[in-house]
Amino acid sequence: MAHWCDTWPHIIVASVILKNNKIKLWKVGQNPLKDKYNIEGLIKEHPEYSYQEKEWSVYNDLGHNKVFDEHSKNWFRQWELHEDYKGNSPFENDDIDISNVFGGRYEIVKPLKIGN
Repeated sequence: MAHWCDTWPHIIVASVILKNNKIKLWKVGQNPLKDKYNIEGLIKEHPEYSYQEKEWSVYNDLGHNKVFDEHSKNWFRQWELHEDYKGNSPFENDDIDISNVFGGRYEIVKPLKIGN
């Protein structure tokens, strides 16, 4: 069976747990945060928390990548990061040195450009 992101169309979900209307935890992927956390219980016991999510239907690799690289980042920008937030920013690209992934065991090469 094909991986979910290789099956077209598919849904990508951006979800966020907010504390005092500021980002406490965020995720973009196949499953929303509500699948992992008891959001209703959290909000019931701690009314300063809230939850939001947005879905995109994508039909090809370009649409898939645009959700991760642009659309979800723009959606998250409606909130600030909470003062206690730890982790990567949902607004920016990770500045990962890809050459050090897997301990630098792989060489990163650019694809050949054929033609003009």
